[in-house]
Amino acid sequence: MFTIRRAAVGLTLALTIAACGGGSSFDRDDAVSDFVDSGLTQDQAECVVDAMVDEFGEELLASDAEPTEAQQDAMIDLTTDCVLGGGVGSGGDSSDGGDASSDAGGEQVASELFSDTDLAPACRGNGVAGASPYTPGDGTNLTVVLEGADPDYGFSAVVLPDGWESDFETIGDTELVTCLNRISATPTEVCDGYEDEGLEWSVQLHDSTYEVSIREATTGTVLATGTYDAPADGCPMFSSYFEGDPNPKPDYETPDAEIEVLLAEFVTGAAPATVPPADDAPADTEAPADTQAPAGGDASEPFTYGDDAELDVLWDACAGGDFASCDELFFVTPIGSEYEEFGATCGFRNEGQNVGNCISLG
Repeated sequence: MFTIRRAAVGLTLALTIAACGGGSSFDRDDAVSDFVDSGLTQDQAECVVDAMVDEFGEELLASDAEPTEAQQDAMIDLTTDCVLGGGVGSGGDSSDGGDASSDAGGEQVASELFSDTDLAPACRGNGVAGASPYTPGDGTNLTVVLEGADPDYGFSAVVLPDGWESDFETIGDTELVTCLNRISATPTEVCDGYEDEGLEWSVQLHDSTYEVSIREATTGTVLATGTYDAPADGCPMFSSYFEGDPNPKPDYETPDAEIEVLLAEFVTGAAPATVPPADDAPADTEAPADTQAPAGGDASEPFTYGDDAELDVLWDACAGGDFASCDELFFVTPIGSEYEEFGATCGFRNEGQNVGNCISLG
């Protein structure tokens, strides 16, 4: 399935046009092949290329000229029409004269391509029109991940397991919005040597810290939070750059493993088998005595301190005042376990007034 993100389409199309340039004439078959290689079907690729020829002409497409911002926007619209709108100029009309956004039962069928700005209100506590209500335990609840410095968010490059994100990139498929608010970024290494089509640039790496929140798309309601560090991880192999971008271009690592742990319960209804350990956890935290698994419970599931080494790390960190670890412990441990209770009470510091939000105590 071809997945289209507005933040990436301009780059894809610009690179495709650049690949077509430099010759004496425009080669339609080569251009179609490039789009098919990028994930479009043959019909979609032919639609996009023919629409580009109609819009810009073969002479421009065969040139080495960099697309302007207006041209990139036009390319995005053309691609959207061909991939999701049934072809350029379709206008969304159905062949039977009905509303293409409704099915036979009158229920709305979401088919509108969304942008990052459509979803960003959820990160600010507002609902997103057209999104699907979050229903726990009802199959896989798809998410979109946004990243930025509040209140500005854009699509994130966070890598999640297959099937967790909205495959069709439509608002109606989306029940959750995962928001990465970058609260600090410390510059580290500068990476040089990036160039393309006569442009040369550098990349500025950063050690970053994020406040991550998982929210219901329809309401903006917070379901879970966590604060995670993401240190720079070396110079990227690839970097995109458009004229007018800052140079050096900032690069921010993301805490993908921690986000996966935080999301698992809400996307799939089950926590992953392993939990990323917290840093600098105190080793001498006193564990509770005389605790045991509940009668009739699953003996294979960890219940209290000492049952699972990785959960013990979170317990120790929570006891030492790392409230993000308390929240993480609450979200990833079995329901009814003492691990869960310890996380819910922020390390037995209260009676559960900050369930899932112990970080607010810091």
